[in-house]
Amino acid sequence: MKSLPPGFVLAVRGPMRMYLRESHAEALLGIQVQRLSEWLGPHHWEAEAGGRGTLALRRPGLPDGSGLVIKGYRHGGLLGGLLGSRYLSPRRVLRAIEASDAARRGGVPVALVVVGAFERALPLGYRLFEASIQVLGAQPLHRALGFGLGPAPALARGLRSRRRLALEACARSVRALHDAGVDHRDLNLSNLLAADGPAGTEVYVVDFDSARVGAPLSPRRRLRALRRLYRSAIKLHPGRRPPPPLTQARWLRAYCAGDPRLRNYLLKHRRSFYQRARLHRILWKRPARLPDPA
Repeated sequence: MKSLPPGFVLAVRGPMRMYLRESHAEALLGIQVQRLSEWLGPHHWEAEAGGRGTLALRRPGLPDGSGLVIKGYRHGGLLGGLLGSRYLSPRRVLRAIEASDAARRGGVPVALVVVGAFERALPLGYRLFEASIQVLGAQPLHRALGFGLGPAPALARGLRSRRRLALEACARSVRALHDAGVDHRDLNLSNLLAADGPAGTEVYVVDFDSARVGAPLSPRRRLRALRRLYRSAIKLHPGRRPPPPLTQARWLRAYCAGDPRLRNYLLKHRRSFYQRARLHRILWKRPARLPDPA
């Protein structure tokens, strides 16, 4: 097993092995955090937390009043049908912690991961869990961008202004993520949360279990990540419409700020955004359905 992530301690409670952030370890053990798998039951939850398919824990909370968001890992796509929530190795939890902390050191707003845990899944494999501190007031980015509220000219001026701030904050967060050498590999609007902070609107990046950490991303790898983000903007829009050209231009300008070579590279390959999106739309069988606001 890989060594402990910096700032974490290992705790074993029955079948559950847990990596606890040292600053929160005593409080987490005080609320019997080893019951993570039990807490995933619906009676423990209040409302959707950021569109992540996981929910904000109502009880128990930490003594300082912080809420927790619990995630049970599950494979997607074909592997999801074959293995479900069963993993052959628990290392994915460690990689998620490493990537999340690398992003945080790089100035990216992230939900603070305080627990990574796993238990045996008989007869073979492991079930993996993660807990992070709830970001108060956060909402999925597609809501902050006003999806489903009509085109921008029909929105009230205040809402248009908030949409623009969220858009630019998203671009800054994604740029910082890539500059920090974190390849998220599942970058989409469902993994981005918008919240009002002391410095204005911030966009938090969450769900790092597919991420890898290394050198700052090359333009080619950035292009691949941004194509995925662009496709998710189309897929999550109720009308399956791409972002308006002005919105795309504003986002690109904020993302490439201070790097004209990067901007020129992305503009040169902008056609691939549309081509890949058209290809993927063939596979989108059902219309997008957004969860009801909490």
